[in-house]
This record gives sequence, C-alpha cells and structure tokens, in this order.
Amino acid sequence: PQLRGIAIMDRGGHPLISSNVWPVPKDLNFSDRGYFKAQMKPEAGTYVSTMLKPRMQGIGSYFFALTQRRPSDDGLFNGIVSIAILPSTFESFYARMGRNEGSYFALARRDGSILARYPVPNERAVKLDESSDFRVGIAKGNQRDIYSVDSQIDGVARRIGYRKLDGFPVYVLAGVERSAIIREWFGYLSSHLIFGIPATAFLY
Repeated sequence: PQLRGIAIMDRGGHPLISSNVWPVPKDLNFSDRGYFKAQMKPEAGTYVSTMLKPRMQGIGSYFFALTQRRPSDDGLFNGIVSIAILPSTFESFYARMGRNEGSYFALARRDGSILARYPVPNERAVKLDESSDFRVGIAKGNQRDIYSVDSQIDGVARRIGYRKLDGFPVYVLAGVERSAIIREWFGYLSSHLIFGIPATAFLY
C-alpha cells in the first residue's frame, strides 16, 4: 500500500511508462530531479530522494522516490526506474506504535531531510541543518547514536536514538519527549514513596 506508483524514464528524463497514467504525457521531463541526476553515476545504487511534489497524475500528495539506474547492454546510462512512496503509510504505522505519551518516530536521509515523521510536521519538506545532533553524528561516521535535543522542527525537548537502516541510505529515529520521561519517573518514584515513607516512619 505504500507504493503509490512506478515509472520508467529514458536517458533524457522523459517517462516511458507509468503505473498511474496511460498514455504518459509527452511534455513531462524529470531530468532536473535529484533522483534522476544521482543515477547518472554508475555507482549510485538504490537512491532515496527528498520529499517531492508530484508532477504526474495519480500520486496526489507529497512523496519520496526510490530509484535505480537502467543500464544499456554496454553499461551506459539508459534512464531510471522510479518508485513513488507515500510517507503517510509509515506515519500511520508510527502512530500505532506511538501510543505512549510523547512518542516520536522518524525516517530521515543522512542530509537531514525528513521522509516520514510522527508527530506529523505541518510542513512536509523539512530538513535538519548541519548543526543538528543527528547530522553531526552522521558526519562523525556514527551508524547509531542516542542524544538529547530540542527539536529544530517543533522545539520539543526529546531523548532520541537512531540507527542506519540496513540496505538503504536512510536512518530510523525513535524517541520520547523529555517531559514524558520526567512524568513517568516521578510517577514511579511517588508510588514507592507512598509505601516507603510509612514503612520508614514505623522503624522509628
């Protein structure tokens, strides 16, 4: 259900066929897209784009693309295969996981571009800057890390952990609001004090 569409494009960026539209519009060109330019390099592998607005009918909302290079028989660049993925599918899954107060989940590229997030941001095309703890950790070569941060996106203080997703150039993040941690800790502490204080008084 997360796959919104599949398209094949020629070496000039023109769509040859699409799972959403038939016939494909002849005037469309995707050669300016980052995911297309990236696949012109032989070693690009599977490329994950930033959040994008659709140009072709049938997608309907913001998406990110997974692309792979189409080589010709002699190994030269012959276009790409592109799969459009809706972030809402991941966000619905995150929402089911995030039933605890203050839960946070996200899927992000190494450049800080957010592909999916819960709570869902107001602005879809959001990106963490170079000073963010996430990008600083990535720049150091960390495949995983845990840190505390005041979010650049919504200003909420959180404790967050991340790790690279095997086989893909993206990272999964999970965390919880600092205020929720404190409330849970005080609740745990209070439950012990209710029984602990009377018992301690009895000893005297």
